[in-house]
Amino acid sequence: MVSCTRVDNALQAYVDGELGDSDRAIFEQHLAECGPCRESLRRQQHANAALFAAFSNDRLGSPLRHRVLAHLPIMEAAPRDPVSVVDQINERAKNPRTMWGRVGKLMPAAAVAILLFVTLVLRYSVMETPDVGPVSTIGMVTNALGTALYAPGNGPLAQDAELQDFVMRGDRFETHQGSFLMLALTGPTTLKIGPSTRVLVSDARNISLDYGRIWLDVGRDGRLFQVHTPRGEVTVFGTCFTVSYVNDTTTVTVERGEVQVENGDAFRVLDAGQQTVVPANGSVTDPVDVNARAENSWARLIMPDPTAVSVFNQRIQVKSPAGEIPSRAVYVVDTYGGAVSSLRLYWQPRANGGAAAFCTYDLYVSGAGGEPIVHRKIEGSAFAARGASSLDVPLDTPITGKNSIEVRLVPDYKTGGDELEEVEVKADVTMNERS
Repeated sequence: MVSCTRVDNALQAYVDGELGDSDRAIFEQHLAECGPCRESLRRQQHANAALFAAFSNDRLGSPLRHRVLAHLPIMEAAPRDPVSVVDQINERAKNPRTMWGRVGKLMPAAAVAILLFVTLVLRYSVMETPDVGPVSTIGMVTNALGTALYAPGNGPLAQDAELQDFVMRGDRFETHQGSFLMLALTGPTTLKIGPSTRVLVSDARNISLDYGRIWLDVGRDGRLFQVHTPRGEVTVFGTCFTVSYVNDTTTVTVERGEVQVENGDAFRVLDAGQQTVVPANGSVTDPVDVNARAENSWARLIMPDPTAVSVFNQRIQVKSPAGEIPSRAVYVVDTYGGAVSSLRLYWQPRANGGAAAFCTYDLYVSGAGGEPIVHRKIEGSAFAARGASSLDVPLDTPITGKNSIEVRLVPDYKTGGDELEEVEVKADVTMNERS
C-alpha cells in the first residue's frame, strides 16, 4: 500500500498529468481510500487554479531561447575541439559560480512557494470528507450569487460555494431563496441552478435533482447525459433544456435538440419547443408546444465569470472532438398493419470471433407518431455469446394496427462494456388472413 507521504509528494505531478499509467492507478487507488489525501488534492488544485489566474496575463507568448542566444558573446571555438568550448560556455551560463547567482536562481521557485503557502493559509482550511470512492475534478463553479452551499462527497458538512471552486464527483449543491449557482462540467456541459434548489452531481454526465429547477446546455461528446428526479428520468442527446421538480411534479421544457423523459415503462420523446409533465400519479403526459425561450428566460440572467471560464477551459476541460450520440439513430420498421410478435437485432460480430462484454441497452418502441408502445431492458450478457450476431426480443403483447414502428436503442454506459456495431432491427410480422 502506498504511503500518504509518497502521495503528497506526487500531488503536483498528478495535477500536471505527469504520472505514468501505473503510478496514476496506484495514486488514484490511494485517493479512493484516504480522505485526508483527497482533501490535499482538492487544496492543491485550488492553489494551482489561483496561481494560473494570477499569472495568466504574464505568460510568455514565445520561447526565450532565441532572445538568450542573441545576447551571448560571439566566441570562436578552438579547432581541435569545437564542441567542448561551446559546452563550457553553456555550462557556466546555466550554473553560475557566485553566491548571488545561486540565490538568483532560487528566487523564482521561492516566490512561487511563498505565494502558494499564503494562498492556502488565507483561503482554505483542512477538513475531512466522507469516503466516496475515486476522486477527480469534473467541473468548476463559474458563477455564484447569494446563499449557495455545497457538501463535498454528498456528506453532511456544507460550506459556502464560491467562484472557481472545483466540482468533484458526488458533490451536492444547494441554493436558498434569491440565490443561484452556475457550474461548468466536462463534456462540456453548462448547468445553471435556480433558487431554492438542491442537486447531486454524481459525475459529469449524471446528476440528480432533489427539488427546484435547473437549466442545462449539454454538449454532444458521444455520451448520454441523464437527469434523475423523484418523478421520472431524463435522457439527453445533446441539447438545451430545463428540468423542474416542484410540488411532486417534474416538468421538462426543451429549447433545442432532443430529450427523452421516462418514468417506469412510460416514456415520451421531446423536440425543440415542447414540454412534458410527470405528475404525482407517475404518468408521462403527451408533449405540448410551448414558448421554450420564455419558459427558460430565468436562466439567461445567469452569466458566467470570464476568468472562471478561462481557468476551467485551461485546467479541467478535456479537449475531445464532438460527436453525435449513436443512440440518436431511430430504426424505422415497416409492419404493414400486421401483428409484431418479436423484434430481431443484428450487429457486426467481433473480427476474432470471440465472446465480448457488451453494455446493457434500453429498447424503446414507438408508433410512427411518437406514441410509446414498449420499453424493454436488454442485459449486455444477452449479446455476449461467442460469435453471436443476432438476438430475438419477444414481446409480451403483439403490436397490432401499425403500418410502421420506430425502435430506439439507448446504451447504458454505467454498466460498462462495449457498444454494438452496425446494428439493424427487423420485426417478425404476421399478416392478417384475407377473407
